[in-house]
Amino acid sequence: MGYYKELLIRRANANEWRMPEDEIGADLAAIAAALGGEVDGNFVRCPSPGRPPDDRSCFARFYAPDSFYIYECEGSEGAAYTFVRSRLNLREPIRRDQSEIIGATLSSVDCGSAIGTVVEQYLRSRALTLPLPTCLLFHKRLFHKPSRCFFPAMIAERRDVYGALTAIHRTFLDWDNPRKAPVEPQRMDLGPTAGTAIRLSPAAEELIIGEGIETTLSVIQDTGCPGWAAGSAKAMELLMLPSEVRRVTIAADGDEPGERAARRAAARWAGEGRDVRIARAPRGKDFNDLLMEARDGR
Repeated sequence: MGYYKELLIRRANANEWRMPEDEIGADLAAIAAALGGEVDGNFVRCPSPGRPPDDRSCFARFYAPDSFYIYECEGSEGAAYTFVRSRLNLREPIRRDQSEIIGATLSSVDCGSAIGTVVEQYLRSRALTLPLPTCLLFHKRLFHKPSRCFFPAMIAERRDVYGALTAIHRTFLDWDNPRKAPVEPQRMDLGPTAGTAIRLSPAAEELIIGEGIETTLSVIQDTGCPGWAAGSAKAMELLMLPSEVRRVTIAADGDEPGERAARRAAARWAGEGRDVRIARAPRGKDFNDLLMEARDGR
């Protein structure tokens, strides 16, 4: 089974998560059905977030109404929190609202509209002509810790399955030219990202799900279909979709991580009863590469 991490979640007063009796009860069979798993003694075995429907690598033991344990595969750290909460229709966990924390962070670091900024210049240079989504913001001088330098940056809001702001995705840009900054990594997240998406469009019955912001915007521009960006291949594997999303087209990057993430996400979403298909970019390219090639007549 591999290595498992134990997460203990107790009462709200301890700054943790209470599972109210009137919301879930103690019926393990009902809990197992809601989680897409099965009862195993005193445990529920179910898929870890990002795993196929027949996976049983996530173990949960419930002590309703006071507490429960979750044992989850290494590699999906933090995603079980969102997974269980969404599947069991629990209220927001009673802890400090992460959206308040991230919102305060955005307010305090001089973020503003991306319109008319280097963010817009960068996106236009990538052959993107559609109006900028409001979830994309501009920071004029953001610290890049690995290089210990400052750069302008594109800030993207990350929202969980309920639409709450939980994290931000940062793309560092060059000072003098409309391109990414000459540093590594060029993209970094801040805050808990498991299960979240960069909502470039409002939630809809049909969605495009892409890996990068530029890739997803390219498909939105080409098809007119609303879309969300995962931010990375790993984030796509863990992305949680709200119930109103019934049809999904995954815009997969043409590399091994992109293909693997697309297959895993497709299996999970299809297992949740959604109609899912994968649109694949050519090997070594993504859909933004194709858009720029078309613009340049290549």
